[in-house]
Amino acid sequence: MHRRRSVGIVGASGFLGRRLTAEWVLSGADVRCLVRSHVRGVASGATSVICDLEGRRSVVDALRGLDVAYYLVHAMADGGGFAARDRRYARRFARAARTAGVRRVVYVGGLAPSDGQLSAHLASRTEVGMLLMRGCDALVVRAGVIVGSGSASWILLRDAARFPLALTPSWAETRCQPTGVDDLVLALRRAADLDGGRVVDVGGREVLTYRSMVDRIAQLLGSRRLVLPAPFLPTKLAGLAASLITDVPLPLVRALVDSLPCESVCDGVTLYEEVGVRPRSFSTIVRRAIREDRRQG
Repeated sequence: MHRRRSVGIVGASGFLGRRLTAEWVLSGADVRCLVRSHVRGVASGATSVICDLEGRRSVVDALRGLDVAYYLVHAMADGGGFAARDRRYARRFARAARTAGVRRVVYVGGLAPSDGQLSAHLASRTEVGMLLMRGCDALVVRAGVIVGSGSASWILLRDAARFPLALTPSWAETRCQPTGVDDLVLALRRAADLDGGRVVDVGGREVLTYRSMVDRIAQLLGSRRLVLPAPFLPTKLAGLAASLITDVPLPLVRALVDSLPCESVCDGVTLYEEVGVRPRSFSTIVRRAIREDRRQG
């Protein structure tokens, strides 16, 4: 008789964490939702455990006995200084995971170009990945834009597609490789059996520009828009404008929009190939996100 796998998810109350928790619970694992404070609505079959990365309580105790821990922490939504917080949290977590004897750590960061200047957001995610690889032999998963109801990136794209006026700056032609959240969650569960200490990329079936993504979403939503060229529109101004048409917190909007000029296309080993996941088309994952949005009102 096989022992139930013990899985911890740091950041389980977030968009990706909630879905990954449900996936592992359905697989029969013993799942700990490692969160800053106890939350309601934890998936049936999972346990809420305090994991205090600020240092007021032991992180080692929260991690002890885990077979695999997913690190889904990003401090962007907390505003300025997020890079320093991300760095501090990653170092503290890596030390605790090593001390607690966690067998595998999986970190989800962001796809970023291997050359060229990174935004503050992508630079921080890249740094956190390196800290976790060195500190606890983590498997670093670099994911592109995640499409799914509740994702901050999806909300920004959807709300831009709904807005009747579309400005098209030059960086709207940046290439990216969006992925559906359901494909990503399945791949992350299977990633628990992979070797760590390395980087793998996650991207969907198609490489698109941000402009073509928004155009496709608008078409599927049935939105009518007036499209105007604005080649020199700076990302800071675009971020401020985007914050006026969406419910995503301003610090997070700014961080995400500031990253738009950075190409996010797979250029290394891909997780989907390693774990046998065939990603769905962009139109398919967008239609699913729209249906989920409508169900949730």
